[in-house]
Amino acid sequence: MSLFNPNSKNIFNSIDFEYSTFKEELVIKEFSVEKSINLINTSLNNTRFIKIDFPVKNRETARIIKNSFEQQNNIIEANKYYALEMKEREKELNQDRKEGKNLLEWLVFKVHGLASNHSQDWLLSLFWILSFSFGYGFINCINEYLDNKLEFMLIDIFLFGVITLISAFVVESKRINNYILIAIFYLIYGFTSKDFNLYDISNNINPFSIMTGWQELSFLTLSYKIIIAYLIYQLIISIRQNTRRK
Repeated sequence: MSLFNPNSKNIFNSIDFEYSTFKEELVIKEFSVEKSINLINTSLNNTRFIKIDFPVKNRETARIIKNSFEQQNNIIEANKYYALEMKEREKELNQDRKEGKNLLEWLVFKVHGLASNHSQDWLLSLFWILSFSFGYGFINCINEYLDNKLEFMLIDIFLFGVITLISAFVVESKRINNYILIAIFYLIYGFTSKDFNLYDISNNINPFSIMTGWQELSFLTLSYKIIIAYLIYQLIISIRQNTRRK
């Protein structure tokens, strides 16, 4: 069974297959939906999606479509609907958060989405690596002018928080290109440290560069190393997700 006209592209406002049962092979080919498609509580056997373009109404719909593309070894489209599945899950967790439930799981999902769009966007991971690295380098320059440990802690926490909030705002709002912000951070760091060749940044990005020696680790340095290790992992996984073969 094929939906819909196999010889032309079909465009619909919305489609709802909830509580529908398809006993034969179902092929949905070359059609787009402007609003959303709903496949929750739908019984599908041997379903194939080919050259489709539509938003999903819920997480279950995204999961079904993702599974169909995985069965066809279409990894690129499967990854696309995996990301949509994660976004729908995040909406569910946002609702739970408002009700005071699953706060920790919501936080993990939020961080994962911001860091790499759920392991789908390696450029986003690279953006965060550069953002935190320039921020860390800038904070170290400021620390050279401070006198006591209390000043170190308060200033470091404040500046690190500001850099994180600015970066998160740019990623979520999409009003500014991410790498325009990186260029701004580079200029601020360069004029503050005079390290325009990024010698210190290159050494700091290595998460084990200090841990191999006898140097003491400050709380800021330890936090930075943990964050960078996580982001490098997300960078590798994101690249792998978009290039892997079954």
